[in-house]
Amino acid sequence: MCCLNLQMCLLPWTVLVFLLSAGACNADVNLNWLTQIVDQVTLHCNIRGQFSLAMTIPKNLSPANLITILDNTQNIHNALRNNNLYISQRMIVATVGGNHAEVQVLNNLSELPFNSNDFLLFYTYLSPCARQCANPNDNRNILGIINNMRAWTDYALVFQKPYSDPRGQNPVTQVELTNALREIGSQIGNGNIFRCYRPAGSRYSCFRCFQDQNGQNVAPQCIEITTRQPTGNRNMG
Repeated sequence: MCCLNLQMCLLPWTVLVFLLSAGACNADVNLNWLTQIVDQVTLHCNIRGQFSLAMTIPKNLSPANLITILDNTQNIHNALRNNNLYISQRMIVATVGGNHAEVQVLNNLSELPFNSNDFLLFYTYLSPCARQCANPNDNRNILGIINNMRAWTDYALVFQKPYSDPRGQNPVTQVELTNALREIGSQIGNGNIFRCYRPAGSRYSCFRCFQDQNGQNVAPQCIEITTRQPTGNRNMG
């Protein structure tokens, strides 16, 4: 069992069970493994603009062998062209259609067969929007359905860009971005949220968005204010 500090170790057992079941302590995510997996999956999908995907990946799978379980890129594109949604035995991919891409993926997570040996990757190019998706006061938020991820023992929410420049609205502030991540973290565990991208002058990398489990210290990479790139793909930043 993973005890974050002495106080947590002294908590009643029932409280510890709840925290751990919510993903509050996820020290098992190997950043190097996750970085290689996300890099390959997003390159393979080759989708421009906002999209979201969920994929089940065997926990012991080497990134070098990921290609053996990835679906055909053209099949994915054909389905997205027809109805903005692709579903297979291992992958769900959605683009923006009648609903946000993240919502379409989360609503269909039950279509992925559960295997206790699998890791669930939930990826969205833009981070969940602060004013709707992660807003507890908006009835269109994803704070309820994102709990569907917890059907898996090991999982991660990964985004590439903080959604800070919504079209037709004032820019999102770092305070809003921080609060949005905290709301998501309250549902799936702070330790399960990552930003994976290519920082300027560096290589593609994944960063944990929270440096602690109480949500106080948010990594600056995860609340970076970015310029609008609504049609950009993963390689643009």
